[in-house]
Amino acid sequence: MNTDTTRGKVLAKAGALVHGSRNRDYGPPQENFQRIAVMWNAYIAGKETLTASDVCMMMGLLKISRVSHQVDADGFVDLAGYAALGAVLWGLIFGLFWPSFLQA
Repeated sequence: MNTDTTRGKVLAKAGALVHGSRNRDYGPPQENFQRIAVMWNAYIAGKETLTASDVCMMMGLLKISRVSHQVDADGFVDLAGYAALGAVLWGLIFGLFWPSFLQA
């Protein structure tokens, strides 16, 4: 594999996305990332450390931020996926046995 060619192709693809569909889908980068920063700051307020489950929740907030700019079905699917993964990780971290909770 020619790494120079691969690197160039990756950067070209990223440039096309950043200046095209991603900018259109998520809005201007500064606004997009500022919305995410506000949500993440609110989430982490008072937390001393973050867990893997917290990362899932924060990625969910990222998806919510993006969907708030432009709704798309993929954003909802990704959000559900992060929530499901976060639930599993939270259960592993805190010893919650989900099947008994979900049967209620």
